[in-house]
Amino acid sequence: IRTVDSLPLPLVLAVAAFFKGLVCPPEAPGFWGVRLPRWSPRECRAALLEASRLGPRWAPLEGPSPHAVLSRLVRAASAGLASLGEEDSWLAPFKELVDRDACPADLWRKDAAGRWRGAEDPDPIY
Repeated sequence: IRTVDSLPLPLVLAVAAFFKGLVCPPEAPGFWGVRLPRWSPRECRAALLEASRLGPRWAPLEGPSPHAVLSRLVRAASAGLASLGEEDSWLAPFKELVDRDACPADLWRKDAAGRWRGAEDPDPIY
């Protein structure tokens, strides 16, 4: 959540809709349906470092993959938004990343020399 302000606007709105769909409906904590392993503080720190390096391609030592968890949470957020009478179309940019098993950095491309050239689909606002 802390880096949301550095994302393209459509993704900022998607992340906001994601969290609204997860935490705002009264029944939210009961329908996420994702069980995560219990790790020690040391294991959590190591996992955080590894996940920050590998993004969605990180593979935890135990438990579900990030893709499996995020897919389930996106469905839960969609259901949560629907229960609030909200459109789940706001989730589309976030869902696309999850479906592609990608992170925002993966949407940037390099030229033949390996230099960053910009986003695949630059936001016209910028």
